[in-house]
Amino acid sequence: MKQLEDVVRDSMGSEDLEVSLPSEKERPYLLDYIGALTGYLWDRFVAPVPRVAARFLLYAVGGGLSCGVKERIEERYGREFFDAERATLWNMAAKIPLYSGLLALRVSSLGYTGEPVLNAAAAGLAVGVGEGVIRLFGAAILAPSRFTPGDLILGPVSWMGEKLYNGIRGVHSDVAELTEQRRSGKG
Repeated sequence: MKQLEDVVRDSMGSEDLEVSLPSEKERPYLLDYIGALTGYLWDRFVAPVPRVAARFLLYAVGGGLSCGVKERIEERYGREFFDAERATLWNMAAKIPLYSGLLALRVSSLGYTGEPVLNAAAAGLAVGVGEGVIRLFGAAILAPSRFTPGDLILGPVSWMGEKLYNGIRGVHSDVAELTEQRRSGKG
C-alpha cells in the first residue's frame, strides 16, 4: 500500500514540492511592525522597571529634603540623576496616599472600623493635599522664575495630554523606524 507522501510525489513531481519562504519585501509589513513593536515595548517599558522603581523611591524620599540639600545633590550628580523640582512634586504626590493610609491604619489599630477609618483616611488626604498646596505656594513665592505651576486644573491636564500625545507619536516613529530596519535586514 502506498503512503500519502508517495502518492503526492507521484502525482505532482518532486520539484513542485519545494517550498520557499517569502523574501523580506514580500512578507506582510504588519508582521514586521508587530515584531518591532513587541521588542520596542519590552526594551522601553518592561526592562527599565527596576530602574524606574529605584528612581521613584529616590524622588519620593529625596523630595522631602530641604531645598539646599536637594539643590546640592542636583549640582553634584546632575539633573539627569536627580531633579530637585521633580523630586519635590513626587514627594508631595507620594505623601497624599501615605498620610491617608497611615491615619486609617492607626484608627483601625485602635479597634475602630467603618466610618471612623474612612474619616481618618479623608483627614490624611486633606493633610497631604494641604501640605502640597502650602509647598507649591511657598515655592512660587521663593523662586517664581524657576517654578511656574500654571493653572491648578488645566495645567496638569494639558501637561498630561501633551506627554501622552508626544509619547504615542514617539513610540510610533521609533517602531516604524525599527520595522524598516528589520525589513532591510539591518536590525
